[in-house]
Amino acid sequence: MRVNSVRSGWGSAAVVSLGRGTTESGTRVWAASPPTRHDGDMHPLWTYLAGPWEARTWRQLAYHLASLPIAAVLFTYLVTMYSVGIALAIVWVGLFALIASQASLRGIGAFERGLANGLLGAGIQAPAPRTSLHAPGHTPTKTTTGRWVHDLVHDGHSWRVAAWIMMRIVVAPVGFAVAIVALVVPLSLIAA
Repeated sequence: MRVNSVRSGWGSAAVVSLGRGTTESGTRVWAASPPTRHDGDMHPLWTYLAGPWEARTWRQLAYHLASLPIAAVLFTYLVTMYSVGIALAIVWVGLFALIASQASLRGIGAFERGLANGLLGAGIQAPAPRTSLHAPGHTPTKTTTGRWVHDLVHDGHSWRVAAWIMMRIVVAPVGFAVAIVALVVPLSLIAA
């Protein structure tokens, strides 16, 4: 007796065949095991129940659970540095705080990109390196330090990272709450 797998309906159907391809009473017998991930038409209930056991689900959950503390730390850092820098700019000390905060945004962006690529598999590419705004062949009118600060202030990627930090402090609590509900509700249903 031989069992052939045939695609049909909501799962995989097994047809029991004897000898030369004839079937026993010509009827299909459904497989006893649940449909696998590779079936074309997977049962919706099985899809719902299989989701929590996938590694991808746990990586996404870890990302959302980590997002709130990270967002709070980065938001506090950015607002503090810009506030101190603007408040102390009159005595020139604040300019160094503003330059330091602006220079650190590329590193923060690399950390955020690594976190999203590692846990979510986002595939976010690294940005282009910071470039000078002066055309090749022209003599820049600023000193080397002045050019560096000018390029730092006009770095679009750093400003996008700053905008992401400001937006993430609003979005992160929602993701954190959804992640907590995703953890607590199934456990409470099992315990009940």
